[in-house]
Amino acid sequence: MDSEILNTVQFMKYFSAVGLVAMVYDHILTVPDEIKVVWGNKNVSRLSKIAFAVNRYMTEGIIAYTVYVFSGSAQGLDDAACSTFLWIFGASAIVVGAISQAIVVLRIYHLWDDRTRVANALIYTFIACITSTIIIGCMVELQLQPKFSAALRTCVITVKPKILPVLFGVQSFFDILVISIAVYNALENPRRNHLELISSLQKDGLTFLLVLFALRAAYLISSVVGNAGQCFVIVATCWAFSAILSLRLNLRLDGLVLQRDTSQVFEIQWDSSGRSDLDSVWEDVKF
Repeated sequence: MDSEILNTVQFMKYFSAVGLVAMVYDHILTVPDEIKVVWGNKNVSRLSKIAFAVNRYMTEGIIAYTVYVFSGSAQGLDDAACSTFLWIFGASAIVVGAISQAIVVLRIYHLWDDRTRVANALIYTFIACITSTIIIGCMVELQLQPKFSAALRTCVITVKPKILPVLFGVQSFFDILVISIAVYNALENPRRNHLELISSLQKDGLTFLLVLFALRAAYLISSVVGNAGQCFVIVATCWAFSAILSLRLNLRLDGLVLQRDTSQVFEIQWDSSGRSDLDSVWEDVKF
């Protein structure tokens, strides 16, 4: 058997577990917050709770099954099962990715004082990017040719569609747009000093957006320089870390809503350094 295939299968077997371990560990750490600010918070809408559940539990389920498929101990696999698995993985990635991006768009939009220009730019571009992702994603799935290896007892992906970088390029473009709008929003109004500008960028969650962009940029890089198997498992792992980030953001902001709604009076307090109470929202997602 080709040594490259063997090395790739070993890489997929062990590297795919990284994302799952990170998600389970983060889940354990955030269970109390999840119960308090999501499931026990009457001010969180049912739609928001459904989106949170899909983002967390569907991602964990798909990543866990991915680890199982590439573990070498999966039962009942054949060429058809491998093909079905990739279609389910792709469809789930698009759904969860759309939910994650929608959370970012809506949450950050509200932090930006519901500005019409920002809303229109984000929402229309979001719709265009998601539509493009679905179309190109289906084209990618049709070009993939997964095979079941009886010797390795796992699915083997040897064909990397040429259009794959375009798929991840669309997602990276959307992230760049959001980052650009965050910077523009901070620079739009006259600032008295640099501390206020930095405070505004923190409020817009620029650090969070940059980390999220870096993870999604890894999709694009792997689709260009890696083989099909390496690209697939890097996407799965980065997807897991992207989900952790968006879930952390969701929990943090729902917690802020709970704090606001349970207070008789909610006022933004500014200190001498130009920081507001809202700036602390982003400190948990900084690295």
